[in-house]
Amino acid sequence: MADEPAPEKKGPRKLVLGQKEKKTSERKLKEGQRVWVKDTSIAGTDYFALGNVLAINGNKITVETANDTKTQELILPSHECHLPHPGEPVPDHCQLMFLSQPTLLENTRKRFLKDKIYTYVGEILVAVNPFKLIQGLYGTEVMAQCRGKKTWQAACGPHVYAIAEKGYVAMKKSSGNQCIVVSGESGAGKTETTKLLVACLALVSNSSGAIVEAALESGCAYPHDAPPWTYC
Repeated sequence: MADEPAPEKKGPRKLVLGQKEKKTSERKLKEGQRVWVKDTSIAGTDYFALGNVLAINGNKITVETANDTKTQELILPSHECHLPHPGEPVPDHCQLMFLSQPTLLENTRKRFLKDKIYTYVGEILVAVNPFKLIQGLYGTEVMAQCRGKKTWQAACGPHVYAIAEKGYVAMKKSSGNQCIVVSGESGAGKTETTKLLVACLALVSNSSGAIVEAALESGCAYPHDAPPWTYC
């Protein structure tokens, strides 16, 4: 797997979405700028659409959106106009220059299209089920890239194995129990993610194959009709 660019700052970064969005909305918009706006009639299932700022009248922004069949103008308050991230996709949403719901979704989408299904939000790992096999995404070689590394230092980039490593190291340092919460909708991949976590934890703790198998069959994951989270 290709190396991921390291975050700009060393150490975990906390997500403060509200503050970042406030800074974005307070930034002075200019005519001709591209902005993300809510426009389901144009964006369809994508919910947000990119538009052009046509005019600015105080706090009211006129934005033109378009698709292959139509063009329309919207008049929106400035806080509903979100500036797009100007650079390449980043491995941690907190690295986005302008952090908002549309930029977070767009960053996730662009990474997903490159088979990078994992993205951090500070210390949280966001995973998107690819519903296909991605070569080189899992295995002992990838686990080794996370051994002894901070989550943002792993050569494989954001990964479920890095979360497992973080939990194991925290347990060893504190000599206390640790909890990893795997949350998502039905079909999001919670059970498979839990299996990956357990397999990685078994490897780093030098557990035997029998222990791994027993852990996977111990009911660590709830059945499909249980609440949408798993404790490991």
